[in-house]
Parts: sequence; structure tokens; C-alpha cells
Amino acid sequence: MSAYKEFSQVQFANAQLLVSALAELGYEAQVGEAIPLRAWGSQQRTAQIVVPREQIKGAGYDLGFVWNGKAFVPVIEDYMARTCLNEEWRQKLQATYAKLAILTFLARKGATIGQVQTLQDGSLALSATMEVQR
Repeated sequence: MSAYKEFSQVQFANAQLLVSALAELGYEAQVGEAIPLRAWGSQQRTAQIVVPREQIKGAGYDLGFVWNGKAFVPVIEDYMARTCLNEEWRQKLQATYAKLAILTFLARKGATIGQVQTLQDGSLALSATMEVQR
């Protein structure tokens, strides 16, 4: 029988940035207080951010993110965590989230963001300018 597992080592502090990162990867997340995750049998799980299974290629279950009091952590069905939402996918989501966090931080500090490029190794190359205030 399948079961949902929490991946507490993967954490996202900001819901808005997480939803934006998911959108950049092609998912339209639902946000709410306790959205039920669809599962087989009597397993009952809820999450605050949910990507419906219809949006995930090869998925039979929803993808959820639950608030643990400090951050949102993914809740993924066991088989999906090894296949379509595997470690590589989770790292890609974390990299996309980090990129958006950096861009948001720079924009808040008044930077003008130029070209942004994600390199093959996953690192970020960007150009930004800021006025120095005296």
C-alpha cells in the first residue's frame, strides 16, 4: 500500500515564493488551510499547498506541502518520490525557489535585474545594477 512521506530535509520558508517556483516549473498550485490530498484507501492527509495529480506526468497522487511551524515541506507519495518527483526533481524545485528568493531580495534592495541565466551545473549567473546612496 502506498503512503505519503514528508521530506523534512527539503524546506521552503515562503509560501508565495514556493508557489512561484512551482509555477515556473509548470504547475498551478492550490493554496488553502487544509486541502485534502487524494490517496488510496483510508489514508487522510491535508496540506496548505497542493499540486493536483493531473498536472504531474506519471503521478497517481497529489503533491502537497505542509507547514511544520518553520517552513513548508513536501509531502509526496512513496512511489512518486522515487520516480516523477525524485531527488533530481526536488533539487530542481529548490534551485528554482532559491533563484526567485535571490531575485526578490535584490529587487527589494532596489537592484535593477538584467539578464538571468541558470547554468548547466545549476548555478545562477545574473547581472544587476544598484545605485549607491551616500
